[in-house]
Amino acid sequence: AHTLHQDTPVPEAFLKLTISDYQQDNAFSYWYVRGISSLTAGFISDYASKSPEEDFAELYGTYMVLLPEEWENLMVQADHKYKPDSRYTGREILERKLAIMKEYLKANYHLDIDVVRAEANRRICAKVNLPSAEYYKFVKDDFSMLPPSYYSTIPKD
Repeated sequence: AHTLHQDTPVPEAFLKLTISDYQQDNAFSYWYVRGISSLTAGFISDYASKSPEEDFAELYGTYMVLLPEEWENLMVQADHKYKPDSRYTGREILERKLAIMKEYLKANYHLDIDVVRAEANRRICAKVNLPSAEYYKFVKDDFSMLPPSYYSTIPKD
């Protein structure tokens, strides 16, 4: 995800959703010290609150590797407002960020992350019962290429 936003910046609409809550180098301690889940502030992880670029990369990576039920579990945890005067719950912010990210990836890279995610989920589920050494070899080898369905999303010029 970092490679993508280095070429084309993270959309401003994405930035505006949590612009006042980025914590820079305090990303880990800020939430811990206050006893607040960063999910409720619209960040998929504490580290995501470091900067817009880390936010984008963490959201992308987390969304891509979690199974739908795992993703939904995080969204349930995020479905609260971290400040009483917040306009949106963390879930609403994360869902808006994800929608912006999907649009950005389709418009700039012809990438439908739901297609790639579905394939990643299928492959992970198929290999989940492997011994750990075999599993990590599978991940290294199997995810070195995009699934054929990805290439079908690229317009033919």
